Amino acid sequence: MRIPFNRWIRIGLLLGAIAWTVGQKPKGSFNSLFILIASGIATLGTIITHADDGGWAEAGGTLSGWLQSEGAAIAVMMGVPPAVGTAIAIGILDSLIDILMTPMDEFPEVDIVDPSEVHKFIPPIEPPVQPPIEPPIEPPIEPPIEPPIEPPVVPPLCLC
Repeated sequence: MRIPFNRWIRIGLLLGAIAWTVGQKPKGSFNSLFILIASGIATLGTIITHADDGGWAEAGGTLSGWLQSEGAAIAVMMGVPPAVGTAIAIGILDSLIDILMTPMDEFPEVDIVDPSEVHKFIPPIEPPVQPPIEPPIEPPIEPPIEPPIEPPVVPPLCLC
């Protein structure tokens, strides 16, 4: 027998679960898990639709029948990325809830340092020692070789 949930009752349950966890001291992932379970309960009364997609009902309603059906491998492969994304999102959400719900009194105190005194806490950095740079050895400069000068050719003089 299915319990009929009114939409406003489901929304009220979910908001009540969130309000209850906000006032609590962080207890690891309990608050995230509680909100996740409350939102799952809130979806119990959703409308059920039927489709002829080769799923559970079309495969005989058994696990072995479904695993041997055509769409089982495709369904599993299509479900892996959302499942991994959900797991990552729950981890991030849990961390954020723990950070946001931790009172400021529980964080360790940090000594504030005057910016002009920072150099006292940082050791000086010495530049690395490099060997002296020797000038490159240049080859001796040779005078350019000029072509031999040929005497000018004088045309014969014609005394005609």
